[in-house]
Amino acid sequence: MTYDNPQILREFAQRFHVTYPLLADPQSEVIGRFGLIDPDNSPANLLEDGKTGLAYPGFFYVAPNGTIKEKYFGEKYYDRFTANNVLVKMFPELLEASTTHAVDAHVRVDLKQSDRSAVIGSRVTLAATVHLPKGVHVYAPGVKGYKPVQLTLQTEGMPLKDAVYPPSHSLTFGELHEIVAVYTGTFEIRQDVLVLLDKNLRQEYLKFAGGRDSGTFVPIRGQLHYQACTDKVCYPPATLALEWMLRIHQMDNERSPEAIRDHRQK
Repeated sequence: MTYDNPQILREFAQRFHVTYPLLADPQSEVIGRFGLIDPDNSPANLLEDGKTGLAYPGFFYVAPNGTIKEKYFGEKYYDRFTANNVLVKMFPELLEASTTHAVDAHVRVDLKQSDRSAVIGSRVTLAATVHLPKGVHVYAPGVKGYKPVQLTLQTEGMPLKDAVYPPSHSLTFGELHEIVAVYTGTFEIRQDVLVLLDKNLRQEYLKFAGGRDSGTFVPIRGQLHYQACTDKVCYPPATLALEWMLRIHQMDNERSPEAIRDHRQK
C-alpha cells in the first residue's frame, strides 16, 4: 500500500511485472489510521491539507483470520527491510548459506545472508553459524572472567543494528563452584546491516559498468572473537576473520509519466 494514485501503481506494476495486488491510498487515510505517517517528510510530500502522507516503509505479517502477527518497520524512510530479510526473521532456516567458510583450530564458521543483492537503503541480515567440536564450549555475552564470544563488523558508511545472539545454557564447573553461560555444538549470531554508503564510498564502489542490473560487489568484513574451552583447559582468546560479499545495484530512479503524477511528485 502506498500513497500513490492507482494510475501510478498500474504503470509501476506493468514496468516491473508485479503480479500481486498493489493498494492505492492517495490521501493516506488508511496509512494514517495505522499511525504510520512519517513525520520526517520533505515539503514535496505534503498533502493539500498540510499533512504529510508518506508512510514509514515496512511490512505487516497478517494471518488468514486477519490478525496481525508481526510487523517490521524501519526507523527512517531510507531504512527498508528487504522481503528476504522479513522472511528469514520469521523463518530463520531460509537464510541462504554463502560459499564462504572460516576455520581455525577450534571453530568452523559458515557465513549466511538474507540477500546477495541490494540497493541503497536495503536492510540486509548477515549471519555467522558457529560449529564447535564435541566437548568444546565458548562463553556467552555477559560472562565475567572469560572472553565472551562476540561478532564485530567493519562497515564503513553502513549503520549496524544490534547483533542477535541465541539463548545460551548453563555449564557448572564443580571444582571451581562456577555456573557460567556457554554455547556448545552449533549456534548462530545474526546482525542487520543498513546499506547506506557515504559520499566517498559511493564514488569508490558504485561504478557500474553494465547499467542497473550489473551492480558492483562490496565486501563486508567482520571478526568473530571467542575463547574456546573444554572441561579441563581454556585456550587463549582468538579472533577469526570473516567476509561477506554483497552486490549493490544502482537505484531505479525512473519516474512515472508526467501525465499520471499527482502534485506531491512534481
